[in-house]
Amino acid sequence: MQDLLGSTGLVFHLDIPSRQGGTKSDDERLRETARAGLNGRIGLGHPRWADYGARLRRELGGFRSASLAPFLLGLHEVADFARRKGVAASPGRGAAPSSLVLFALGVTE
Repeated sequence: MQDLLGSTGLVFHLDIPSRQGGTKSDDERLRETARAGLNGRIGLGHPRWADYGARLRRELGGFRSASLAPFLLGLHEVADFARRKGVAASPGRGAAPSSLVLFALGVTE
């Protein structure tokens, strides 16, 4: 459970349950989804694929350490739903636009 907006005095609890019934962990699903998304967005034949792959692994390691896989998978689902429904979205805020993982997931452009 995460406390969001804590510095504003507002308390908002976001409880993101792990998906049950699958054989893969959220971290494994995030890794596979991000890798497939990056392949779909830039292609395996991209001349800098090795550089992007290394950066993707570094970012995923940081997200794994922070236990953010369920949250990021949820963001991916929301972004995908919004895109399918034609809802306009911003390119992201803060550090999000510079994240290769969020780009690969389609959360940012």
